Amino acid sequence: MSSDWPPPPPPTEPPHAEPPAPPVIPWEQRGVPWTTGLVETVKLLLTRPREAYERMPIGGDLLKPFLFAILLGWIGAIFQTIWTIAFKGMMPSSGMYGGYAMPPIFLPFTALFAPIVIACVLVAVSAIVHLMLMIVGGARSGFQATLRALCYAQAAQVIQLLPLCGGLIAAIGSLLLTIQGLATAHRISHSKAAFAVLLPVVLCCGCGIVLAVTMGAALLHHLGQGNF
Repeated sequence: MSSDWPPPPPPTEPPHAEPPAPPVIPWEQRGVPWTTGLVETVKLLLTRPREAYERMPIGGDLLKPFLFAILLGWIGAIFQTIWTIAFKGMMPSSGMYGGYAMPPIFLPFTALFAPIVIACVLVAVSAIVHLMLMIVGGARSGFQATLRALCYAQAAQVIQLLPLCGGLIAAIGSLLLTIQGLATAHRISHSKAAFAVLLPVVLCCGCGIVLAVTMGAALLHHLGQGNF
């Protein structure tokens, strides 16, 4: 009788291993220097925004996203002040560059108090956007996800290092990053995320138009009656 009896069991295939989860966004990785995390996160958001938001934690401590937004927003405010002072007198005092009419003595104070303004605006805008998401049925991951998406959208503020056109490009970039962040964090379509972001703007513009028409009609009425 053979020594191989009973026959050895057939080799079993190793269990299918799940692919490792991608690391969290560099700014929130433990052990990474904050300067490295800041630079790498900005690069990731500006070059591969979808991947960046997929690596963004949905919940957890809100301090780091807030610090990220305040740092980038503060950098943008400082350079906006620098360019405003440097190019004063070279730009028209109305239209897109109406801010150049502000007295120079007040400009450093706008940069100094920018972190407080940025924090307050972020919370207020996040609350409004999240309400719009609830209206359209897109608030699937909670308010923290909305707030975090808006915080990391401030990465575009680094574009304000460019003179003259940097502010406009940064505003458009923040808008696009916000839409991408909301779509990824809440697992909704980009159109639904864009609707939630743009609806408050449309409503404000509509209210402004109605108010202007109403005031204009009242003024014409009074002029017609000879009250002036």
